[in-house]
Amino acid sequence: MQLPAVFRFVATVLAVGASAELHERDVYVRHIAPGQLKRLDHYRAENARSLTAEQVDVLERVKRIVSDHATHDVVAAREACNAAFGHQECRNVLSGRSESANKGLLGRRAPDCECADQDPYCDDPHICKYKLSNCNFQKGCGLGGLYVCNGLCE
Repeated sequence: MQLPAVFRFVATVLAVGASAELHERDVYVRHIAPGQLKRLDHYRAENARSLTAEQVDVLERVKRIVSDHATHDVVAAREACNAAFGHQECRNVLSGRSESANKGLLGRRAPDCECADQDPYCDDPHICKYKLSNCNFQKGCGLGGLYVCNGLCE
């Protein structure tokens, strides 16, 4: 990552520190979306034989959201995903997190932020609690990593 891009990325994080916000479009498209698209393609390839037409449609819809930073479709896409995959698998499809990122932490290291209060994806009965000063920033949380991580599932 070039130094100016790092500064823009850090400035974005600092600017949205008080509440969960979407990543700035340019930062997201360049630095987060490619990894999310690769993850979605990998998921589809690994599960190709067992995916229903409805599930394939959801995966394509999520890829469009990620590719275009189409934040207007997040809520409807999440509902479609839950209907097609069920809550737990949908969480994995949309955010890439199948279990808590904080399991097995060693020592006194602060845990990684694992959720965004606007798009939490915490396992039931946990909820996302705002903890930006008490957890390490991660690239992105929620559907396709669109949101700035700012909390822990507790």
